[in-house]
Amino acid sequence: MPAPARWEQSRIADFLDRETAEIDAFVAERGALALLAQERFDAARTELVWGGVNARASLRRYIHSVEQGHSPEADSTPAGPGETGVLKAGCTNHGVFDIKANKRVLEESEFSPQEFVRTGDLIVTRASGSLRHVGSAALVPDLDRHLAMSDKHYRLNLTSGYDKRFVSFVMQTRLWRAAIEPMISGAQGLARNISIAALKGGQVPVLDLGEQQQRAERISLLSSEHEALQADLSQALALAQERRAALISAAVTGQIDVTGRRKPAVEQLQDEIEEAR
Repeated sequence: MPAPARWEQSRIADFLDRETAEIDAFVAERGALALLAQERFDAARTELVWGGVNARASLRRYIHSVEQGHSPEADSTPAGPGETGVLKAGCTNHGVFDIKANKRVLEESEFSPQEFVRTGDLIVTRASGSLRHVGSAALVPDLDRHLAMSDKHYRLNLTSGYDKRFVSFVMQTRLWRAAIEPMISGAQGLARNISIAALKGGQVPVLDLGEQQQRAERISLLSSEHEALQADLSQALALAQERRAALISAAVTGQIDVTGRRKPAVEQLQDEIEEAR
């Protein structure tokens, strides 16, 4: 460890107290902004989904069929482009489909053709260790690898009268979560799951298809703006933390001089008194 004189240590500590306090305040402010932005986005999305809705109906009215996969033996590493993988429960977290949330399998023949997901599929997580992730939904984007559903997922095939993208947004609102969470089974710390019957019983807005698509488009634009804002805030937080760590390292190792290399007069006097004793 560096071993400067005590008076130098005190000056370095005082300097770092001041500088890190400013950085910590910046981090706290950006963290609060991120939470506020999330709250505003959630409120705006809820309004776009449920605002002006005069009627609701059970989701089962709009479900044509439901499919489910199975979970074979798989690697812990994800499948890369051109490879085959089975989806992990977290692939739909936060309403965004994560193609890397999968486990690689060696044989594509482990699955039937119907178990593989396709672009535009509406995938819902049936089971997860986290309560807030059970029932989360996301649309499958363009894929560069072969991904199959596990037994922890449902694929909802809707009737022609309901838009899959709009349903995925409905399932992200607090009103939907408040309605389905009491129907999720499983104890704290164990795997939670929701039955297809409970999922079908959830209430959705009754709107014509064109209105659903318009609302879904507006929510998509809002989501893009929100994601860009959160990315900026996350980057600012990461840079602040890096700056904090680098500042501490530079100060304590002498890469920057924060002491002035001159012992304070009071401390010099105290040393002389001590020596005289």
